Amino acid sequence: MQGQSLNNLDEVNLYHARRCAEKIHRFSGAARFLEELKQTDLRPKIQWAISNARLKERVAARARALDISERKALIWSLQKQRLQAKARLVAGELTQEEFNLRDATLKARVQAKKEAIQVLQQEASVVATASDVQLCRRVEGEVLAKHEKDVSKTEAYLLSFSLF
Repeated sequence: MQGQSLNNLDEVNLYHARRCAEKIHRFSGAARFLEELKQTDLRPKIQWAISNARLKERVAARARALDISERKALIWSLQKQRLQAKARLVAGELTQEEFNLRDATLKARVQAKKEAIQVLQQEASVVATASDVQLCRRVEGEVLAKHEKDVSKTEAYLLSFSLF
């Protein structure tokens, strides 16, 4: 009976020894990771993030320019329709009431498109006046904040080992 309990004790001790070894291995790996994280040179990450942000701004500016071009083409088409309606009025194909209704509708649509273009141009102007220095500072702050968060998470993970 006593031989069996010693055998069980050896199994329990072996189990705890394995768990302790795993814990130490995880702890040492996390500690090495934390040291590497703290020693990481963030300049390449910051430069990549700045390049990426500049690229995104160029893509957005190109999309705005295309949107403005499309709206200008639509304005031209609507103004052409207004002229055609006027020609149909002169030719007697439309009554004055029909013409007035069409003309007012087309005029309102043209005005709405012109206002939308102004908004897009103002937006483009605001983006253009925002300096590259501000962009770099903002992106650098974001990268540093993410790095600090990663360090903090790793430190919290290491602290969890000391609680058990």
